[in-house]
Amino acid sequence: MVGLYTYFFYQSETSANSPKPEVCETTAKCSGKGGYCGSEHDCKDGYFVKKYCKGGSDCGCCIPNSPKPEVCETTAKCSGKGGYCGSEHDCKDGYFVKKYCKGGSDCGCCIPNSPKPEVCETTAKCSGKGGYCGSEYDCKDGRHVKNYCKGGGSDCGCCIPERKPAICETTTACQGKGGVCCSKASCKHGKFLHKFCGKAENCGCCIEEKCKERKSCKKANGACKQKCGKGEVEISNGCRGENCKCCAPDTCEKSNKCTKKGGFCCSKEACKYGKYIERMCGSGNDCGCCLEY
Repeated sequence: MVGLYTYFFYQSETSANSPKPEVCETTAKCSGKGGYCGSEHDCKDGYFVKKYCKGGSDCGCCIPNSPKPEVCETTAKCSGKGGYCGSEHDCKDGYFVKKYCKGGSDCGCCIPNSPKPEVCETTAKCSGKGGYCGSEYDCKDGRHVKNYCKGGGSDCGCCIPERKPAICETTTACQGKGGVCCSKASCKHGKFLHKFCGKAENCGCCIEEKCKERKSCKKANGACKQKCGKGEVEISNGCRGENCKCCAPDTCEKSNKCTKKGGFCCSKEACKYGKYIERMCGSGNDCGCCLEY
């Protein structure tokens, strides 16, 4: 009987002196994520995170039926700047940049003990020139000018996109006037007008001047041509237009003597491609026989 009493007394004393197991307490952080605190072994319906809870080494937050959050991975770009990747909330010792890292929407690079970089702000002066403010490296499509911008340090400048030169194309306005759009140098046989052809540099409407008879040409029953033919005389300054000549019929009468020799009667001026013989045609002192070579 004494032995049995001694056994129970020993067991009770041993139980009383044993340390109580640590309780895994559910905290506001864990329940705020829809989870509960417990061991990894008991977390069957979700994913287990070893934080957000208070307890022993096997204590963690079991967040049920939720996908694992994206890990904010530190990249070479971030570590190259002396930083580490994480959330903005965790970045207490530096400035937070939402780039250089790989992860969720709250993932960024925390660069410790550095001042915030100056922002290269686009100003009205720069945007008024059709540009934007940034570094020279980022200015791929234009000319980088180191003024017109605010902040951003020594590499901040205005990137003004290069405009492609306007093409001198024939417009309906110029075409309607019988012309073509071209440079003044190209308009060799027409009248050049600095209009009707848009805003391209040195571009205008070249309207080809057609041959037009003056009064002197009409009086001589002439017609404007590029070249006078057989038996025609050229009336000086009788036509308007480029390379235009007033060609009027010769007034000399025919002569049998001249015709038998294979010639025709005309003025000396009209005999351009033959031998001129005076006094063979009886129409006056100005008429002669033109024997073609």
